[in-house]
Amino acid sequence: MLLQSDGSLVFKGGFDFYNPGSWRRDGDVLIVTVGGKAPFPAELYKEQLPKHIGGLTGYNEKRREISYRFDASTEFINFDNFYFYRAERCHAQ
Repeated sequence: MLLQSDGSLVFKGGFDFYNPGSWRRDGDVLIVTVGGKAPFPAELYKEQLPKHIGGLTGYNEKRREISYRFDASTEFINFDNFYFYRAERCHAQ
């Protein structure tokens, strides 16, 4: 999951069926919008939301958006049951 400085999001090495995507920040909230033609995994997020697994704070199936708490204490986000960690540089080349 590569968050580009222009707000685009690219999946490499997996999840390419969600390309192209986008992202934006609203304070300490990271909002990921998945593209592609794959069905949005609403049932998964519905199950995870009460537990706030991986910083999950909400989702919008219609808009294909997933919201995460994303501040200095956030170690990872959980996307489709995979953990994505912050990195200064991408190693998924």
